[in-house]
Amino acid sequence: MVWIKQLHWGRERRDTQPSRCASAKCWLWGTLLVAVSCADASPCDRVAKTLTPARRANLSMAVAGQLQSASAKVLRAYRLGNWHLLYVDAQGGEDAFLIYRGDPLTQQYIASWSSEGAKSGQSELRSWARMNARGIPETLAKCFAWSAASSRRR
Repeated sequence: MVWIKQLHWGRERRDTQPSRCASAKCWLWGTLLVAVSCADASPCDRVAKTLTPARRANLSMAVAGQLQSASAKVLRAYRLGNWHLLYVDAQGGEDAFLIYRGDPLTQQYIASWSSEGAKSGQSELRSWARMNARGIPETLAKCFAWSAASSRRR
């Protein structure tokens, strides 16, 4: 229990009641701590995810050409520096993650991973990304692993 001193009309007095403010502060700090720890819930929170409708359409056309598919739809896009990770749905195929070093509109993907039948955990997926997309930033490798593992659960 916390006892507080107050100034009452210029005189100091000691309260006979414990400070309610102290327990409120503890609750507030505890709530803030939980909120901050939940705010960074996925490794993908640290990478850019903004994608305008025009950019999505352009990327979808480029990916369809690279996959030699009639059409493709970019479901999610992540970017970290010059590295890009696209989660795509190709017509007639399965969903896939494509990893690019450079702009996907002008560069060919350097690694492709499909979740069909895969039973890998996040650590194995992260290792796969490091081995198949040499030089990939660790944050993007973690984002890939988390996204790929999450996509299988849906």
